[in-house]
Amino acid sequence: MSLSPVRRLRGLIFDLDGLFADTEPIQKRAFEQLCQRYLGPQFRLTDALHAEMVGRSDAENARMLVERFGIPQAPERLVEERIGLYVELLKREPVLPCEGVFALLEAGRARGMRLGIASSSVQEFVTLTLCRVFETVGYPDPPEAVFSAVVCGDDPRIRARKPAPDIYQRCVADLGLRPEECLALEDSGSGVLSARRAGIPIVIAVPNRYTKTHDFDDATAVLSTVKDALVFLPEADQDSVSGGEGASERS
Repeated sequence: MSLSPVRRLRGLIFDLDGLFADTEPIQKRAFEQLCQRYLGPQFRLTDALHAEMVGRSDAENARMLVERFGIPQAPERLVEERIGLYVELLKREPVLPCEGVFALLEAGRARGMRLGIASSSVQEFVTLTLCRVFETVGYPDPPEAVFSAVVCGDDPRIRARKPAPDIYQRCVADLGLRPEECLALEDSGSGVLSARRAGIPIVIAVPNRYTKTHDFDDATAVLSTVKDALVFLPEADQDSVSGGEGASERS
């Protein structure tokens, strides 16, 4: 990669679940508890099955569970039950950040970059997850002081969730930037495709245990930790990110 695209970067956009916050084990437990209500306490959700669910909407996953296991319940009702289970788990368990994520966040802030969250999860999940992660690490600033844009899957301004480009297109617009000025970080194949379709030129994949088999052919790079993406950021004193004053005020 040539240096010039990196020098133009002014926006840093994070996926949430499995990339910024290590919520996939909690997501998995919520789905497992949901299935146990109908299939018995012996039911176990395998890592392989959960991997199929990552990056899909709750509605899609509920339909898949009904079809695959013959759960005698409407998918819409399963979605409601899953939401309740997941929220309770989020409230009572520590929600950890993924490895290196705050190092990259701090580096972005130091460079005056505008930070965003682009998530297919609903706003209730996103808001609670961010608050819990920031509480867990004792971060001095609240999420709303850090992120200039947070776009969720139930945002009425978007028509489709990932892998459609809508969520990233909206996030870029809310940051007041152009796609070519942004870098996106994702843990899933559908998320990488979403960012690419939105015209973001640098899309970094950081797979986790549930997404390591996803197709990341469209990613600029596949890295082991979020912190490894530091090499793609501009220099801290680079004029191109001084845009600066507005970015600092917004973040």
